[in-house]
Amino acid sequence: MSYTPGDSFTVTENVTLYAQWSMNITNNITLPNNVIDMSSTDVIVYGGTTLSLPEEGTITIRSLTLKAGIQSYGQYAMPTVYIPKKANLVRNQPNIILDLVVNNQSFYSFAVPFAVENTDNNIHYLNPILKNAAKYGTHFCIYTYDGELRAQSGVQDNNWVAIPRGTTLQPGTGYIISAVPAGGQDTTTIRITLPDIDNAWTAEGEQTSVNKVKRHEVSVKAHTGAAAKAELHHAGWNYIANPYMAHFEGNKISDKVSYATIPAPNFAYYTQTPLSETTLSPLYGFFVQVESDSKISFSADGRQQLPKSLRAVAANDLHATITIQGNNQSDKTGIIVGNDYITDYEIGADLEKMFGYGNTTSIYTLSHNIRMAYNALPYADATQSIPLGFNAPKAGEYTISLSHITNLTNSALLLHDRTTQTTTNLLHMDYTFQATKGQYDSRFVIYLAAEDNCPTHISNSHLSTKQTTQKIIHNNKLYIIHNGQLYNNAGQLIKHNAGY
Repeated sequence: MSYTPGDSFTVTENVTLYAQWSMNITNNITLPNNVIDMSSTDVIVYGGTTLSLPEEGTITIRSLTLKAGIQSYGQYAMPTVYIPKKANLVRNQPNIILDLVVNNQSFYSFAVPFAVENTDNNIHYLNPILKNAAKYGTHFCIYTYDGELRAQSGVQDNNWVAIPRGTTLQPGTGYIISAVPAGGQDTTTIRITLPDIDNAWTAEGEQTSVNKVKRHEVSVKAHTGAAAKAELHHAGWNYIANPYMAHFEGNKISDKVSYATIPAPNFAYYTQTPLSETTLSPLYGFFVQVESDSKISFSADGRQQLPKSLRAVAANDLHATITIQGNNQSDKTGIIVGNDYITDYEIGADLEKMFGYGNTTSIYTLSHNIRMAYNALPYADATQSIPLGFNAPKAGEYTISLSHITNLTNSALLLHDRTTQTTTNLLHMDYTFQATKGQYDSRFVIYLAAEDNCPTHISNSHLSTKQTTQKIIHNNKLYIIHNGQLYNNAGQLIKHNAGY
């Protein structure tokens, strides 16, 4: 058990108490806005921190090292380097060092900002004693995702292919790396030396890769094959990366890519979200699904010094986000309802749910037996039963709630539990239930219904207010309830308080 400062704990038997130590991360570094000579300074940017250059001017340093990976406080974090368009960073040692700290015998996502050849000199164990002993392909290996293989086989996982020695790792492509124990250590550091042929960024804040490819254009393929022709949700998967060392606003991607599927550290699960609602981390891969061969553009003005808050989806369609909580974990799924959508799977509108190898709490809808992270439907389908599935990693209590909804007018979103024969209007209240360990694809359904046909879960004897055109009148004292919600005239939840 973990306790925060101020918590109380009663000792009833012999127990062992120990502290949880964490690294005191240095504040983000912001350099002065002028020409400055720091040519004797080695700059190290740790995971979770940011090196920010001034808006303009030239900074000279001796070397730049990026340390990405597991920190002592338990998070897998990436460093950030933000270089504005008119700033210039010059180094006495032109190569940039990228250190990946990974657990042994695990897989971790990473990306490179500059092209680097997969050779012993460029990619190796950091420990010089182990440098020669750590053999690529035996002690550690780098993989990327083969979307064409999935389009042919129809298998969601197991499509990772090894990157042979001598192959060039490209910016904008996502990779994963694994390593085996080295010298009895719990973690292993893989050092990647990034060649920087120009030794500086240009006045536009760009940097040319060794093969002269523009860093902000990432090529994607609409992979096709036998499985993709039979079922469209297997087509067009690409594992790409933000090509910058800074965060990037998802809504600044110019091409028609709707969703990002982002693996969690160690690939235990995936986070799937609209690009308009996320900020893409640097040096980290993510999946997109495309319907045509094209180039995804990451414009320079999409780079951010620090991640921005989430942005609302701007559309006239109904957007609903349904969340499940339980086992100290949470997950979400989304439905989009509009007249322009079809029932079948559409790349760019629908998104299949991807699962990692970890047994985690998860939720999804089902369409033609496809488990969906986001499901776009016409209104006619949304008023029918939409199967809502979930995974319970262990027996216990779980709660399904409506965490976000837009453009819902004169309707309600109903959740029906076939096991308990209970129907809940998720706009009015959450639904808490018990479940044994397992995967459930048929217990719940959701659907839109007219507000007049919705259960309120409050009997008439409990009502203690009346509304006039002028004001709200309290007839008596308010009935004591556990959760209270305030809605506007469109039926949108605008405030939720618990415990009164």
